[in-house]
Amino acid sequence: MSAALTHAEVRAALLSLPGWSVQAGRLHCEYAFVDFVDADAFLRLVRKSIPNWNLHARAVQNFQRIIVDLQSVEAGAITVEDVQVASALETWRRQYA
Repeated sequence: MSAALTHAEVRAALLSLPGWSVQAGRLHCEYAFVDFVDADAFLRLVRKSIPNWNLHARAVQNFQRIIVDLQSVEAGAITVEDVQVASALETWRRQYA
């Protein structure tokens, strides 16, 4: 089990994750895509991958917008793994930019 990051560690991690913030104790980001097709493709990739990371994740689509919230299940807080997933999502999102 991964240990929860401190507030300072989370703030430091957010420096490398533009557009991400902390809301209700979770890493949070809202993505806007050109159209529904790109948003849907991104969301399918997220939904397929997140279960492999043992996260308490929420990914919701509203036409061309995707809202993502991440928090590790075991820690009940933000961990290094959550930051790694957020970073991976940023990399994947660039495929649809």
